[in-house]
Amino acid sequence: MVERQPYILDVDTGIDDAAALALAVNSPEIELLAVSTVAGNVDITQTTDNTLRVLSWLGAGDVPVHRGASRPLVKPHQDAAFVHGTNGLGNATFPEALADIGKDRGPAAIVRLAMARPGAITLVCVGPLTNLAIALNVEPTLVALLKRVVIMGGSFFSPGN
Repeated sequence: MVERQPYILDVDTGIDDAAALALAVNSPEIELLAVSTVAGNVDITQTTDNTLRVLSWLGAGDVPVHRGASRPLVKPHQDAAFVHGTNGLGNATFPEALADIGKDRGPAAIVRLAMARPGAITLVCVGPLTNLAIALNVEPTLVALLKRVVIMGGSFFSPGN
């Protein structure tokens, strides 16, 4: 049996992030400690609701979800509803979530969990990096506290990731 590794996912739950959540929840190698949300594909309210709904639907409603940044640090938020549908999930409907939003905000949860398990946690950011930027501003040693940071990068001269 493979030892499960602790992960935090930072998401802007649209279609692609729903798939990432499903992979993380169903991987025998991943212990999903928490999910932080960020405005991206859709606004922060819809992103957080999508995340809670998808996790509940996957049978992982016990995974804490922490609402994060509601807008980028420098520019106005621009959603991707033209790709992901008005609700971010291709206009698919999911049942109501069985869980509530976690007590602390996304960046605070990332810092708190990293401090509790230094050198153990992998942070996977599949949305805008705003929560990571805020967490680094609050705790500059965050990089040393995490085992690794994995990001889904974008492209400069062409649309998409």
